[in-house]
Amino acid sequence: MTADPPREQRLVFGEVAETYDRARPGYPSQLVDDVLSFAALGVRDRVLEIGCGTGKATVQFAPRGLDMLCVELNESMAAVARRHCADFPRVTIVTTSFEDWPVEPGGFRLVISAQAWHWVSPEVRLPKAHRALAPDGALAVFWNTVRWPDEQMRAAVDELYERGAPGLIASRPGFPGTRSARNVSVQELEASPLFAPVTLREYPWSETYSTARYLELLSTHSDHRMLPPDVFDRLAEGITAIVDDAGGALRIDYVARLHLARASQKSSS
Repeated sequence: MTADPPREQRLVFGEVAETYDRARPGYPSQLVDDVLSFAALGVRDRVLEIGCGTGKATVQFAPRGLDMLCVELNESMAAVARRHCADFPRVTIVTTSFEDWPVEPGGFRLVISAQAWHWVSPEVRLPKAHRALAPDGALAVFWNTVRWPDEQMRAAVDELYERGAPGLIASRPGFPGTRSARNVSVQELEASPLFAPVTLREYPWSETYSTARYLELLSTHSDHRMLPPDVFDRLAEGITAIVDDAGGALRIDYVARLHLARASQKSSS
């Protein structure tokens, strides 16, 4: 019997594309406004989106009348994005990796990547994005991160993970799957001569989840999807008990972090 090929972490989102689309949050509208203002975009200006997923960010930019080319590696995710963008004829979604996409040098005024920039090969992402941008173009990369307070529930969840999934605690101290350490890809952008100094903007917001909705959200995080099913099930049982004991609801305090930078005139060849 031939063994199944190993799963690639950046592809596991496609296993639950519909759940991902339903459970994952979008982005504050002010973030979209600030990106377009920074890039000084107008109607029909061209935008390249790297890793559009199911279109969580795409559908917030598309109504602004932009011409958008969206690159998505996973066909299951791209299919959901196409469905959401059916009413936006200026949005094109291509199923390919950014690494394999045939770059259009200088073809775009703005490159965006929402929750996906870190999945692109470090050798490719900055030089290729720079090549794709017009001389006055801008790059905007952004993520929703979680500000998890130090409280009794946090301590109980940490203890649960330490017992049930210590590898997640070791690789991502804090609250696994949600709380992000400083992003290496952002440090890389800040140090790159291909882009001008980075502007950081933050947008706090929050959402309250039922136990079931929160478990659905966790099931879309790649680190959790890579766990053996029995390990995830035990975590889910423990989280259910913790959240139910706290009243059956969990408030998540998000911070959407936006990093903006203009392309410099230095060569990306």
